Amino acid sequence: MNAMARFLSLCLVLFALLHSPPLAAVPDPFLPSSEVGARIEQRRVEIQRLRENIEEQQYLTEENQEQERAILAELEDIDRRLAERMEKVYDLNKQIGEQEAELQKLGRELADISAVKDRAMRHLMRRIRAFYPVGKVGLFGVTFSRENLPDLLIFREAFANLIRYDERILADYRQKYERLRAISQTLALEQSVLKDFLAKMRVEQEAVEAVKSERETLLENVRNQVGLRKRAMAEMRAAVGKMTASLQAEIRREENKAKDFNRFKGHLPAPASGRIVVRFGEETTNKMGIVKTSQGLSFAVADGAAARAVAPGLAIFAGYLRGYGNTVILHHGQNFFTVTARLGRIDCAKGERLKAGAIIGRAGVMAMVVDDGLSFELRQGKEAIDPAPWFADGQISFATPSAHQ
Repeated sequence: MNAMARFLSLCLVLFALLHSPPLAAVPDPFLPSSEVGARIEQRRVEIQRLRENIEEQQYLTEENQEQERAILAELEDIDRRLAERMEKVYDLNKQIGEQEAELQKLGRELADISAVKDRAMRHLMRRIRAFYPVGKVGLFGVTFSRENLPDLLIFREAFANLIRYDERILADYRQKYERLRAISQTLALEQSVLKDFLAKMRVEQEAVEAVKSERETLLENVRNQVGLRKRAMAEMRAAVGKMTASLQAEIRREENKAKDFNRFKGHLPAPASGRIVVRFGEETTNKMGIVKTSQGLSFAVADGAAARAVAPGLAIFAGYLRGYGNTVILHHGQNFFTVTARLGRIDCAKGERLKAGAIIGRAGVMAMVVDDGLSFELRQGKEAIDPAPWFADGQISFATPSAHQ
């Protein structure tokens, strides 16, 4: 009876192997959707553009600040030149004022000399008019004069001396007048030259002040630009900070989703190519007559068939386990484990991180002599879970209909 049961079991395994469908490709649930990936990439592009704009604004701000320093240096030079010109204008005004006072003084002196000269001239004219009516001393004058000849000669000589004295006085006044007038003309000419120079200085000063006003306007514009650029950079930095925080939060959400093993439900690929010959919770009797309840699924697979990781995970055990044979246990996070047993060969090591679809071992006929098929269990902590609902459509098939069907 036992021999017949073993024969029927082997036939069942061969039937399952011949009719097992090939594994279909299953999308990796750990990978974010194309929409999420595109959104994250778009955020990264926007953040990079903002950073490039910040760098550009920083460069332009530095240029504006260099321009501001140059304008300030130019304004300092303009102020120095204006101060020099104002000092010269002050000196010129002072000189012109002093010359004006000197000219007024000379004018008064000329007026005084002219008045004195006029008085001397009138006095001289009176002397001359008094002298000439007397006439020359001759025979007629001597004959009819009451004075003797010596007295007449002395009077004439005295009168002539008075006239010569008056003439000398007039000549001195005339000379002094001409000298003062020459000085006055010279001062007037110098004053005219100074006034012309002062006018030119004022024109230059106005031109310099116009340049200063222009530079001050430019400086104000540059400072406004610097202020606007700094404000823009501050706003862009704040935007980058917010966008970066938002992006990091979204990435963390996606990573948390990726770490959430529950999202694999209905998406897992089969661990091996073959039909299921033992269901979860099914009571079986192995070749040694031991009756037990299945804690997972058993797949009828060919000798040397690859056993794969159904999801990314860490190999926490890879070796022989009593009651299971060659076994690989993967930890997938959140206390979820997969246990693949009855392997003919183990192709991974403890501590190795494996991707979904990575080969963890190979099936072997000798490993499945006592119990049928490659064993696959899904556990949350110590609790065994039925793996069937976790596989994607088309990934698994059963060799026999369910007892409930």
